[in-house]
Amino acid sequence: MCYAFLPVNCIKVLLLRMICAIIAIPMPHERSRFLTPRLKKSMKLWPCLGIFGLRQVGKTTLLKKSLPEIPLISLDSEVHLSAAQKSAKTFLARHPCPLVIDEVQKAPGLFDEIKLQVDHKRVPGQFILTGSSSFQSKDQSRESLTGRLGVLYLYPLTLAEAHQESFSSAHAQTLHSLSSRFSIQQFTQSLELGGLPVPMFLRSADERKSYWESWAETTVYRDLQRVYGSNYDPEIAFQILYKIGKILTDGELVTIRHFSMDKRKVKKYLEAMERIFVLKRLLCHEAGQGEDAYFFGDTGLASYFMKETLSEGAFLSLVRHKILFEILAGLEYSGNRQQLAYFKSKAGTPVEFVWNDIPIRVMTESKIGSSAFTYHSRPLLGAIQKLKSKSGILVAPVDEIVAEKKNPVVIVPWGHWS
Repeated sequence: MCYAFLPVNCIKVLLLRMICAIIAIPMPHERSRFLTPRLKKSMKLWPCLGIFGLRQVGKTTLLKKSLPEIPLISLDSEVHLSAAQKSAKTFLARHPCPLVIDEVQKAPGLFDEIKLQVDHKRVPGQFILTGSSSFQSKDQSRESLTGRLGVLYLYPLTLAEAHQESFSSAHAQTLHSLSSRFSIQQFTQSLELGGLPVPMFLRSADERKSYWESWAETTVYRDLQRVYGSNYDPEIAFQILYKIGKILTDGELVTIRHFSMDKRKVKKYLEAMERIFVLKRLLCHEAGQGEDAYFFGDTGLASYFMKETLSEGAFLSLVRHKILFEILAGLEYSGNRQQLAYFKSKAGTPVEFVWNDIPIRVMTESKIGSSAFTYHSRPLLGAIQKLKSKSGILVAPVDEIVAEKKNPVVIVPWGHWS
């Protein structure tokens, strides 16, 4: 075969595919996903199953690989979308069950018709629906499928998925191993690459930047506008996203108080971004005092909107993001979905995460006996007392767990939950 007229990037992709095939390393988008066992199990329980996640996180690829025998209809296709919008009943009649409908939220009229079919014949595994936005009550999809829809979330690729390691079901436990499977270097390298299969595959920083530019434009001008509704302004959306990036560059947790523009308007945009998984919102623990905190849906996305990621604050923010989504993904894939919160006392320093009333604080310094260690331990000890916890966790760039008798602060590696 002659490759003389192919673009340089295409030649790189072909050569990498050949190398991967020879040494049996799967391409990023072909890697096994830890959600697969739960997906197959849930299909035996629910007549309708929803798979949600950030755009291009790998939902379609997961279903094609896990359920190759089931037809998949994507509403990204104008032909299929037009047919579904014209007549939901006719559309479903032409595509009998079992059926995967990709990006189903684009045709809200399908939900009532799916409800009728499911109620007529309540058989597990009839419909698998994917969505890059959560189903909303305003289009009646939530009410239509109440009690009929099982929900699963696909998170960005975890470190273990990226390196094709096995899944640890011990995610249901806080401390499940003495050491991390991944080195500090592996963890650090994963931060700017993110967990979306395409940008993870692009090793050039310029290529990743181009990818995220295109991704952000499509998301802001199309997806976000659809969920926000009337009076939407994409320029305001971009202002908010870059403002979040600036706050993260300073190493702070993002809350509504950081914005000088009209708070009600900002909150509406943040809620819309949350609905399409661009942002993840953490509530302040009920024992603390503070406003909701917002994280980007992927470290690669956070890196793009921060622009400058070499500062100490920016690096801390990326580490926080990575740890958050490693914990959430592990809980989701083990069937132990839980809500995480963060903790802040009235005048104290925030503790990033609270899980099962165990406070978790992140640090980037590796010297355990340093003044930095004392600085990070102080708010953790305060949270332990306020939450009446037996211990707290300090996540640091160390290789093994450090636990001392009579010391409630346990130090664990960054990659502990990976």
